Amino acid sequence: SSRFGPGRVASQLAARRGGPEGPLTRAPGMSANKEFSEQVLSLRLKRENAQAGQVTCSLIWNDWADLDLHCYVKGDGISEEISFANKHPMGKAGGWLDVDMNAGSKRSIEPVENIFFKKAPAGKYKFTVVLYGYHSAPKGKHDPKFDDEKRSVPFRVFLRRDGKLSIFDGKIKGAGKEVTAFQFTQAAAGGSYVVLPPQPGPSTFKNLCQKYKVSYEQGNGYYAIARKETIHAGKHLMLQDVKKDKFINGSVAVRKALGWEAGLGALVKKPEDVKDGFRCFVQSTSANRVIPPGTHTLFEVSADEHKKFKAAFSSKFLEAPAKAKGKAKAKDEPKAKAKAAAKRAASPAAAAPPAKRARGGGLGGKTICFTGALVVKRSEAAAKATAAGATVLSGVSKALNILVVGPGAGDKLAKAQALGVETWDEAKFKKAVGL
Repeated sequence: SSRFGPGRVASQLAARRGGPEGPLTRAPGMSANKEFSEQVLSLRLKRENAQAGQVTCSLIWNDWADLDLHCYVKGDGISEEISFANKHPMGKAGGWLDVDMNAGSKRSIEPVENIFFKKAPAGKYKFTVVLYGYHSAPKGKHDPKFDDEKRSVPFRVFLRRDGKLSIFDGKIKGAGKEVTAFQFTQAAAGGSYVVLPPQPGPSTFKNLCQKYKVSYEQGNGYYAIARKETIHAGKHLMLQDVKKDKFINGSVAVRKALGWEAGLGALVKKPEDVKDGFRCFVQSTSANRVIPPGTHTLFEVSADEHKKFKAAFSSKFLEAPAKAKGKAKAKDEPKAKAKAAAKRAASPAAAAPPAKRARGGGLGGKTICFTGALVVKRSEAAAKATAAGATVLSGVSKALNILVVGPGAGDKLAKAQALGVETWDEAKFKKAVGL
């Protein structure tokens, strides 16, 4: 069925008229009317620098007419159309129309159009071909058969989906007509994910992938909500259950799990809006996006790469050397405590309890450590914690109860989260000690 009435086609034709033909490239001895083979498709896609992904749909025809490839996607929070008027919707589907021909100046007798999804989300897909309008052959290439504005235009559509190729042959006649080539349901991929620890300084997806030997592809990177964040409409979200290392995939499902506003509208959220024990990640398609210090990142990888990553790093996403160092600190902790106890026994004054504790401290008998940049001076924070009855530690180990985290937190935060240590922000700590 047609979405385009004659009025709409007529009103849009002006924007796509005019201009000389585009570059004409063909293999030696290959005529413009040769059968639509995979070789023909490959040559045209290469000529136009087309891309490919998990789902790739390509359209070829041998006519000056303007045919358009459209894709409709409906799924979990998705309702998008990808076409010449919306080549890359800023939504969850993530598809691109990266080649659009025979409109304006980009005309050829050997055209091709291409839509690809690097990672195809679950949902119902429909690919169609629309005859936008007829063009005659340009000057110097006149052929009377292209003067007929009621001619039928043969075409072929190639669909590559999860490594399998399907082909649709069709003909289309009449401006504004639409022919459906493919309809299918794309199942949700199981997905394998790795979460990388926060860095002490700014980083990018590409830098992180190089450091942790993880492959980067456009669309497979996510950053955690580590500060007040504006989440633009339609952004894809992931939610990690930190202890179980399980993931909820999809904006609708994540919003529901966190009790956030339904739909796909824009959000403004802070770390405290995410339930304890969870991390919420936002997708970014920019390889060079600057990731602020203290921010976890998530990458979708192949099952094989996930297995290799697990072998190289601990199950809690820490480098093996860092894990060994943490164990050494944990092992030395009892000795340090025993030594401190001996000193207190030898010095009654040192052993005397603080004369005054902060109201509502709740830190009595707790061990506490600080990381990142705090507004309050570190020495003052340590003094207040001690006055509230806590023992201040210099490192993270199993003996640690609370880690106070400021901007720029690095390895200490990653270790604490791996060990299940409770983390506080500076505001919570100040309230606890009466600052």
